[in-house]
Amino acid sequence: MKFRVKVRQVPKLATTQFMEDASDYLLSVIPDTFDQQGRVTKWPARKSPNIAGIIGDLNSGGSVKARRFTPRPALIDTGVLRMSFFRERLEKNRVLIVSPYARAALHDQGGKTEIRFTSMFRSSLYRAMKKDKRLRKLGWLFGVSKKQQGMTFTVPARPLLELTEEDLRIIVAMVDLG
Repeated sequence: MKFRVKVRQVPKLATTQFMEDASDYLLSVIPDTFDQQGRVTKWPARKSPNIAGIIGDLNSGGSVKARRFTPRPALIDTGVLRMSFFRERLEKNRVLIVSPYARAALHDQGGKTEIRFTSMFRSSLYRAMKKDKRLRKLGWLFGVSKKQQGMTFTVPARPLLELTEEDLRIIVAMVDLG
């Protein structure tokens, strides 16, 4: 996932120091996006139960995490995505902010993804359904996993770096102060 931020309006003022300051500011607002569940465009809520998460848990042979059944903020399970952004390249009038997290672009722009069933999935689902009554409603996954190799999910767009009018004022003020 790469965000290109290019200064066009003030190329003579776009010093390397300014670009460093501006990119530091941009990096500082990304965690706010997660806290506010979208700064400009509010993010769609996470679905509960989180079927994709449940399949992931069962694919690894583990038990289903309780958080899969709780309405929770989107994209905050572990904090890995939230803390993964950094400045990759800094030029006089361009900065590149990136995340090495493979699914960052999918979460930012939305799209379809497929989660394949592993060989452990069905036995894990069987054991989990015996232990946890909430999972009994998901017995239909046995049939799906018999007929298909995986399930396709539509991931809604949750923009990770959107600038507000206030952000733009702050960045312009950096030029004026510089």
